[in-house]
Formats: sequence, structure tokens, C-alpha cells
Amino acid sequence: MRTGVTRREMLRHAGIGAAALLLASCQPKVVERIVTETVVVEKEVEKEVIVKEAVEVQKEVTRVVEKQVEKVVEIGRDIFKGDLSIWHGWGNTGGGGLAVMDQVEAFERLYPNVKMNNVFDANQDKWMAAIAGGNPPDLLLQNANQLPPMAQRGALMALDPFVERDSVDMSQYFDFAIDHCSWRGRLYAMTHHPDVRVFYRNLEVMEEAGLPLDQEPKDWDEVYEWGKQMSKQEGGRYSRFGFVASWTSNSWADQYMQANGVELLSEDGRDAVFATELAEEAMRFVVKCVDDICGGRNNVEEFVQVNATPEGTGPYRMFPYNRMGMVHFGNWLLYPVSVLKPDMKIGLGTIPGGYSNSNERFVFGGGTMFAIPTGATHWELAWEWLKWMGGEEGQYLVQARTADIAGRIDSALDPRILEQHIYRKEMVELFVEANAPSYLKSPIAAQWGPEMTRLQDRVLLKEAPIPQLLAEAQSEIQKALDEFWATA
Repeated sequence: MRTGVTRREMLRHAGIGAAALLLASCQPKVVERIVTETVVVEKEVEKEVIVKEAVEVQKEVTRVVEKQVEKVVEIGRDIFKGDLSIWHGWGNTGGGGLAVMDQVEAFERLYPNVKMNNVFDANQDKWMAAIAGGNPPDLLLQNANQLPPMAQRGALMALDPFVERDSVDMSQYFDFAIDHCSWRGRLYAMTHHPDVRVFYRNLEVMEEAGLPLDQEPKDWDEVYEWGKQMSKQEGGRYSRFGFVASWTSNSWADQYMQANGVELLSEDGRDAVFATELAEEAMRFVVKCVDDICGGRNNVEEFVQVNATPEGTGPYRMFPYNRMGMVHFGNWLLYPVSVLKPDMKIGLGTIPGGYSNSNERFVFGGGTMFAIPTGATHWELAWEWLKWMGGEEGQYLVQARTADIAGRIDSALDPRILEQHIYRKEMVELFVEANAPSYLKSPIAAQWGPEMTRLQDRVLLKEAPIPQLLAEAQSEIQKALDEFWATA
């Protein structure tokens, strides 16, 4: 179901008024239903007379008479009490962990007869053991790449009947966030917060290099040329990299392949099909950038160590220190910028499609969500939590003490949040543009990640010709696919 307000209209009206907190819609929803049940309506007592040897004996026989009757009952009043367990691995000191703590506190205030058990150290091994033992939690955090295998195995409850029953308008959320919560056309989770990978430009470095500040690189050739112009050497050593193609959030191999028009899996998801000429072209682009802009893979590794900051290493820390000109990275890169250099001038945009897909531009998306495991004890109350968490107040609390961005559009555009975070409105606009997953949407995503990391290293180290390396990686992925689908 779609509303008459488009996402772009919501963006235009972002500055009008503060987002209202959830009021009447948060209250317990009591619905009258007609149900059929079996009741005892009367008892018949008969006396049997038995004649035995001319002696009359009386014996009572009682028969219980039952019949089906219809009655009106209230559904919902008793839902809002009892214990509710929520499991995640975010801890309780920062980020998503703080958001869940705030949400738990607010939910318990709203429903004082509900006691939530916030288990904040539940790693995958812990919750898999609980599910296998038949004692799952009521609510379970899932990363986008964890949901497909869980849903395919029947380990998560489908939420579509709840959505239809309660008329939840799913158009309130970013399209890609709903996609991450779904598998094979069914909804299995409610977004907690999605995330994106976008293209950052350091405008100060661009100005120094004489590049146009109001433009994004239009294609891969321009990314390459701008990167070369923004790299800087002092005393024969690099003091700044213009662009490091291999520095991305998640594996760069599948993101650059997708940007060049590569299909990673067959349409039915059972065959690996990425080892193509388009994939070779994407790999060669990355190698060219690393070699010509950064002096090669080993020099990149050395640069990381030499240019370590007091806060750590890698692009997450080096970008605010002007040691990078451009970077393709997650939306959370704005957090260290806000701490280390809040007045930094940044250009935010999309990454251009590759040589064979130059008419497209990309924003890669991922995210986290909560689901109800199959067999959860308090599944109806768990659904009420999901509805509330996905509502205005729940989604506001996702962001109130974190750098995360809500999956619900009006909450992401809450003026209180926009004022609190630098470049937040510009980033939210890119959330609307998200058009490709930052992970493999497949039940074998857990095997895909390590294999892509291995492929990337082998490509940059030039262990073998790129077509051979791609073929070998595809063979390993196919083995994982065959093994999964043989038992799914």
C-alpha cells in the first residue's frame, strides 16, 4: 500500500515542524472478535434400576453434555503484560546498544506490565544454540546478510499477516530497508536502522588540486584522474592518497563488480555467475587505481601504519585528517568527522557505474533489523514491540544518542536529528537513492564474505591472472551454494 506522499516530497518538507511522538497509535489495541468454544451447558442425571435376586438397586449415572457456542471476546488486552526477551550483540555502552536501552525504557513506560529482558551480548553462536535447543528469544537482531539463511530455513516468523491485520503502512520506510527485511517476497523483520555506502569528497583537498568543488566524478576515468591529482608525496613518501579503491565498507570486489553491471548469482540464486569479462574489467580498474594512485598494494599497507592517528588507523580515522581526497565508505564516516573536524567541507554523492555500465550511479545499502524467531513464546507481544520500534518514537530513539539513521523516513528527517548531526539531510537524500545491496543477498552470504576477501587480496597481490582468480572464487562459491540448496 502506497500513500500519496512521495519520498522526495517528504525530503522537501523535512524542516517543517518537529516529528510528533507516538501517541494514540501506541496504546494497547483491543479488538472484539467472535470466537467459537466448547462449553458445558448442563448435566443430565439418570437413575438406573437394576433388579438382582428380587432386590432393587439404584445407581446414578451422570452424563456431561457439551455444545459449541459463539461469544464475543476482547483480543489484545492481555497481550501487554509479561516478560519479553530481546537479544542483540551491540553491548550497552554505545551505538545500537544505547538505542536499544532507550527503546526498552520507553516501551516499559508505555506498557508498565511488560518487563523486557535486554540481552546485549548475544552473538550468533549464542542465539543459534538457543534456537536449536527449542528455546529462542522473543526478538532477535539480524544483520542484512544473516536474514536470508534464517528465513529460508524457516527459523523466522513471516510478518505479512501482522502487517495486513494491523494496516501497517510499509511505504513509510526506505525501499531498500524493506528489501533487507524481506526474503523471497515475504517480510521477516522490522528495520532498526539501515546504512549506505556513498562517495565522499574532501573539498579542501579538491580545491588544492584545482578540481571543481561542485561536481562529482562522472565516470571511473574521472575517479582515476582526480585520485591521481589529489595524491601527494613529500620526501619520496606519500603523505596523502587521492583515492584508494580498495578501501570500502564491506568487500570492494562485489561492489565494483555490481557497479560494472555484473550479476553475482543466477536469477534463482542457485548458481554463481560473476566470473565474467565485466568482472575482470572491474578488477583491473581497482588494480590500476591502487598501483597508479597509491604506489601499489604494499605501499597502501605501509601508509596505514605510517599515518596512524591517535584515534586509530584506516580511512575511518584518516579522512578527517586530510590524508585522503576521496573515499567510498559507509554513512558512519561522518561520526569521526563530527568529532575530529566538524567544520570539514565535504561533498557527498554516488559512485559512478563502471566502464560497461556508465549510465548508472550507485549507493550500496545494508542494515540491521529485529525479527521474531519461530517458536518464540511471546510472539504477539514481540510484534507489538516491532510495530512500536518502527514507529515515530521508536525510530527517533534509534538516532537520539547514536550516529545511526532511522529506517523510517519521517524519523530520519526529524528536525531534532537533522540539527544534531552534520550533513545529515544530505546523507538521508542518498538513502533514498540506495539501489544495490552491500552484501550478497543469499543464504550463503556468510561464505561469500570471506571468499571475496580472499579474492581481493589475491587480485591486488597479482598471484595469478584475474580470469583464473575469478574462476577459482566462483568455484568455491558454487560449492557453498550446492551444499546449502541440497539441504534447504
